[in-house]
Amino acid sequence: QNQGSPPPGTFIPDNAPLPEPPDLEQDHTRLLYLISCYSSNKGGEESWVRKVPLMVLVYEGIVAGCFGYDYAPAPDIVGGKRIYLNISQEGRDDLDDLREA
Repeated sequence: QNQGSPPPGTFIPDNAPLPEPPDLEQDHTRLLYLISCYSSNKGGEESWVRKVPLMVLVYEGIVAGCFGYDYAPAPDIVGGKRIYLNISQEGRDDLDDLREA
């Protein structure tokens, strides 16, 4: 039997062994912590940080020396207007890695 993650929506009993967490690099862990600071689950209602504010926070973390990512200006649409944001492709890739985990 496969010891991987159960299918979505499957009930897992409290005493069931959980799959091993994936190996995360330091930047993955810091990104996950950053997301947890700006997300919540109060009263059964989930709230997640949006993409643009998250990318701004990642940029600020790069400038502060918290992340080892590079960044470059990239066009994005915010409020119906095209603007240039300093976006980290490495940060985006790590975010995608965390979604897959």
